[in-house]
Amino acid sequence: MGLTTNLLSAGWTVTLAGYINPLNGIFATENQIGSADFNAIGTHDVAKIIDAGSGPYSVTALYTITAPAGSGSANSTVKILDQAIPEPASLALLGVALAGFGIIARRRRTVT
Repeated sequence: MGLTTNLLSAGWTVTLAGYINPLNGIFATENQIGSADFNAIGTHDVAKIIDAGSGPYSVTALYTITAPAGSGSANSTVKILDQAIPEPASLALLGVALAGFGIIARRRRTVT
C-alpha cells in the first residue's frame, strides 16, 4: 500500500490510513493495513501481505486533515497493490513439469 500527500498547505497535517475487510463491509475499519502522518509533501510505503480470502472484500481509506484557521489545500492518495499468489495446483503442476524434464535429461545421458 502506498500513501502519498501531493499537496499540503503550511501548518496542516494529514493522517492517511487504509483498512481491509474480508466480509466486504461498508466503511469497515477493523483490520488496518497501515497508516502514515504527513506534515509536508511525501510518500510512505507499507509492505504488508493480507489474505482477504477468495470472496469480495472492501478497502477503506480514512483521511484525517488537521488545519489551522484560514484556508488551504490538501491532496492525498492511497494506492493498494494486488499481487497474485500462485495456487497450490499451479505449484504442483510446475513441480511435475520440472520432474519430467529431469527424467528426460537423465534418460538422454544414460542412452548416449
